[in-house]
This record gives sequence, structure tokens and C-alpha cells, in this order.
Amino acid sequence: MPRDLAIVIGLADTYVAARGTLRHGLGWDAHAYYLAWQGSLYDIEPGRVDAFNYSPAFAQLVWPFAQLPWPVFCALFVGMAAAGVAWLLRPLRRAVGIPLWFAFTPEILSGNIYWLLAITAVVGVGSGSPWVLPALTKILPTPGPLWFALRGEWRKLGGFTLALVAVTAISLASAPDLWREWLDFLMEHRGDAGAASLGFVPPLWFRLPVAVALLFWGARRARPWVLAPVMLLATPVVGMGSFALLAALPRLRLVGERHAAPSRSRAGAATGA
Repeated sequence: MPRDLAIVIGLADTYVAARGTLRHGLGWDAHAYYLAWQGSLYDIEPGRVDAFNYSPAFAQLVWPFAQLPWPVFCALFVGMAAAGVAWLLRPLRRAVGIPLWFAFTPEILSGNIYWLLAITAVVGVGSGSPWVLPALTKILPTPGPLWFALRGEWRKLGGFTLALVAVTAISLASAPDLWREWLDFLMEHRGDAGAASLGFVPPLWFRLPVAVALLFWGARRARPWVLAPVMLLATPVVGMGSFALLAALPRLRLVGERHAAPSRSRAGAATGA
């Protein structure tokens, strides 16, 4: 049954991804990152083709790669997305994992960074600094700091804070005008959050409290797998590619099992004593 369901979802999403590619071209989201420095970063409104919505820090990170020819840049982003999703799904049986890989083709072929945020969720359970990436791109789907606070993991929370301050300070010092433009851009379009989401997705004002409640439950019960659905729920604009955040689930379940194993061993030793 899981394999059959994975095959159906994979075929349906591959069809959606193929239509998107025919309509917008391969790597249509990555194209916005590529063109970001060829004009003002924030001239294009959110939801339009080639709109750049992220912080200047991300634009500065991508700038060296944007000096490459577009086909190379596109191949790099699409290829990394394909490999990243494959790594995330590797704990699954091949009969399920392979068709599920095709379920995330809308994300892979678009060249967006949701797959990278999914990897952030996996590595971010043990470290605070990876959460700087979603904080300076998608912003709201950054549950790591609250996860650490709820669990009393203050060193990890401090690591996130220091990394965020350091990256922001370096970027701000090199391009203060761009940061002012980005903040103005966010304020001007703050009412657009969720407006362009898929029709069946509830509005952001409904999803955010659900995300916080789920995160609270997961943190208290040491269930790191909740980070994936929490990030999806907190994503302002949910498109087909956004569901690539759920590709983190297999790896996050492994992380949870590894953390739970020492606790069970200690409990068993105490009982035996």
C-alpha cells in the first residue's frame, strides 16, 4: 500500500513538474536568484516570475555562482536539489523512496531551496547555526530557535543567535542600502503572505498557531520529526515545491530514534540496578 500510494503521488507530481517546466522553463525559481544582481533586487513584486524575496545575505551568497552561464547555474541548482532529496529519502525502502523522489520533482525542477531547508531541519537538530538559512530566506519556517528554547537547549540557541548576528552584520556592513530595501519590501508586501498559496491550503493566520502547538508537543516529547510539518505549516506561500520540506521526515525519524536509544538504555540499566 505505501508503495502504491508513493507511485500515484510520484506520477501526479511529475506531471505537475513537467507542466511547470514547459510553461516557465527548467529551474524557473532558480532563475530569480540568477537574475537578482542584474537590476534592483526588490523591483519585482512577490508572486511574479523572477521575483527575488530573500535577504541580501542570500543574494550575496549566490552572487559568485550567478557569474556562471545560466545553463550551468541551472544545472547546479537542479542537480543539487535532485541529490539532496535523494539523500533525505535514502532511509526509506527503495520501493517507496524512488517513487517518492518523483513526488518532489516540482521542487527539483524549479530549483527552489525547500530541499535545502529540509536538510537544515535534519542537521539543525544538533546545531543552531544551520537555522540561519531559513531565517534569512523564508523567515517564518524557522522553528529551530523555538525548539531549542522549549527543550532548554540554550547552547544551541546561542549558536543560532551568534551565527545570525555574525552573518547579518557582515552582510549589512557591505550593503546597508540593500537591507533597507529588503525591509521596506517586506513591510510593503506583508499582507501578501499566503495569498498565492494553493487553493486547498488554509490561510497563514490559521496555520501558524497549529504549527506552534505541534512544535510545543514535539519538543516536550522529543519528536524531532515534527520540525518538517511545522516548517510546512509556517511557510507563508505554500506551493507544490513547498512539500519538499516533508522529505526531511525519514531522516528526522532516524535522528529521533538515535536520541531515544541512549535514554532507553539508561532507563533499562536503572531498572536492572
